[in-house]
Amino acid sequence: MKTMDIINLVAIIFSPIIAVIVGQILQNNRKKRADKLEIFKTLMINRGLAGLLIAFEL
Repeated sequence: MKTMDIINLVAIIFSPIIAVIVGQILQNNRKKRADKLEIFKTLMINRGLAGLLIAFEL
C-alpha cells in the first residue's frame, strides 16, 4: 500500500467519528445558549413584577 492509500483509509475511518464529536459539541453549545436565553427572557418578564410585589407587602 502506498502512503496515500493509508492516509485515505485513516480519513475514511476517522472522519465520521470526528463529525459526530463536532456535531455533539455544536449541539451542546446551542443548548447552553438556548438555556441562557430562556433565563434572560424570564428575568426580563419578571423584572417589572418585583416593584409590584414590594408594593403589595407594604
